[in-house]
Amino acid sequence: MDIGKLLLDRPAMATDLEMPGNLPGRIEAAGIDFDDEQRKKVAKDFEGIFIHQLMDKMKETIPESDMEDSSSKEIKSMYWSFLADAVTAKGGLGLWENIYETMRQSAGLNPVANPAGQVQASGKLDTSA
Repeated sequence: MDIGKLLLDRPAMATDLEMPGNLPGRIEAAGIDFDDEQRKKVAKDFEGIFIHQLMDKMKETIPESDMEDSSSKEIKSMYWSFLADAVTAKGGLGLWENIYETMRQSAGLNPVANPAGQVQASGKLDTSA
């Protein structure tokens, strides 16, 4: 089932603005079934959005010059966007691993094991394989 179609085909409701109290139950009731690869993609995409927001806030801490025109501001904006994309492509901040593991636990799945069959003590995924 395509979640985008599910969300776009229904009118917005007041409950859409509320915190998702029982999110796993709501996902299950909607018939959404994520496999592991989809969970990883969702977790990595979420982290990518977070990194873009983080870079935007970092950009605001740099004072602007009086010598800048609109084109130099546009180039700087593209620089920050490409920087965020590069950080995300190199594995991001590692936040996606925690999001992914939480999604697995919410679905009632076992923790991810490393190639030796043991869950790492740090709670992080072993991505070296």
